[in-house]
Amino acid sequence: MSQLFTRAPRRAREADRRLVPLVLAMFVAWAAACGRAPAASPPAPAEACVAWPGSEARVDSAAVVLTWAIDPANRARPTNPGERFVVAQAYEPLVGTDCLGRLTPSLAKSWTMVDGGHRVRLALRDSARFWNGDLVTARDVIAGWSTTGQTPWAVLPRRAAQTATVIDDRTLEIDCDPVRGQVIGARVGTASPERCAALVALGDPGLVVTRDGGGSGWPEGTGRYRIRDPGVSPSGTHRTLVLDPGDHAPGARLLIHSVGGADARDLVDAGVDLLLTDDPALASYAAARAAGASLPLGWDRTWVLVAPSPPSPPSPPMHPESVVTRTAALREALARNAVRAEARGAEWPGWFRDVPACAPRIARRPPARTSSRVTVSRGEPIARGLAERLVALAAGGSGAGQDSSLAILAPQLHALGARLTTGAVEPNDFASMLRDGGDVGYVMAVPRRSLAPCVAAEQLGTMVPWLVADTAGLRLAAHVAPLIDTRLRAVVRRDWLALTMTWDSTVVISRP
Repeated sequence: MSQLFTRAPRRAREADRRLVPLVLAMFVAWAAACGRAPAASPPAPAEACVAWPGSEARVDSAAVVLTWAIDPANRARPTNPGERFVVAQAYEPLVGTDCLGRLTPSLAKSWTMVDGGHRVRLALRDSARFWNGDLVTARDVIAGWSTTGQTPWAVLPRRAAQTATVIDDRTLEIDCDPVRGQVIGARVGTASPERCAALVALGDPGLVVTRDGGGSGWPEGTGRYRIRDPGVSPSGTHRTLVLDPGDHAPGARLLIHSVGGADARDLVDAGVDLLLTDDPALASYAAARAAGASLPLGWDRTWVLVAPSPPSPPSPPMHPESVVTRTAALREALARNAVRAEARGAEWPGWFRDVPACAPRIARRPPARTSSRVTVSRGEPIARGLAERLVALAAGGSGAGQDSSLAILAPQLHALGARLTTGAVEPNDFASMLRDGGDVGYVMAVPRRSLAPCVAAEQLGTMVPWLVADTAGLRLAAHVAPLIDTRLRAVVRRDWLALTMTWDSTVVISRP
């Protein structure tokens, strides 16, 4: 075993500080429960994590519209906000993390530091059951992680399964850090839960507890909703999931529609109880039609340009934050003009700063011969809009000063000029092409927050092996350029369910 986590994530610092005052100002009069207090006594639920307080109204079913594709294959690694929403309703990790980065009980009711703070012991909730009614055991938890960890990118569940030990049916232990090293400058042996990197990381969606047998591509879970998946419409443009409340979790049945564009507006016209979208025009339309509230969520995704190699290294070398400063006007212009989304000029994701201290065990693979194309995944309109604008800038269609900013931001694109093109490919093809590194650049989204920066670095290195330096670190500064940050809007009917937010701004239905 190498490191599970060499550094603890900057959870509280990564929480968007501008979001907290906004939510407090809107909802200071409301309080909601983010979970029951366990024996380990995590902090009380925060008012800042209440996205919508809900009402006492009760309904039999509710319509939810998500403007992203949902693929059951991504259940243990959600690739977009729609998949994150579904996973958050139907599956549970052992320990949750609220929007302020604080640990909350979930499938585990309590946790205790043991072995001088080198390990943490977790006790499962007495009522924890899979959707079919079977009790969840410690062996089920580890077996689920082992199954998920069989895929190459699933570093986190694989490491968790390898370091976990069954104590009895209701109790398991995991190593805080298998190399027992330093965590935020202090020894793990201080026995503080917040200094146990593995405990903190348990809130990651990759560690939700599942078991084979759910049907329709979705495994058995332990969350308050169970998934029925009728599949994709004959046209291939619309997927509907039915989320039924569990036997011991009364609430409304959720009809979740995964659509885009005009189909979303049609559903809004038919009546929608909750809409999640990054399209501000659609959010405004829905809020007006449904007499609902339009709630801004946290800045959750940073869209980046990933390039195999610049034509020549900058001289003198520039720190990534210096690049951000020198190209700030260009990033703001991209946020205003290149995409139909609520966007701002990108800020370097905080967890990237932890990556140089990580040493992922990944073999470097040189990129293939570079073409003159910027490639995006089909079905990602934000990525497509950014790529098209970068191509226009390289060809000389920029405003005053933006072409020189592009030369700093992406010299390899600037050098191609009018020869630069863009193209969209299917998601699976995009992943393969990104791994090969045969194009001049790729526009994609990375999360703004991470509970386990070193594991996120290893996952990124697995997906993009030509990012790996000879020293086994990642060369982010030379190959990754943040472009814009985006956030979602939740449009909710005023008499609908209570909503809370997790650490990565995912909305969770907290009360029927």
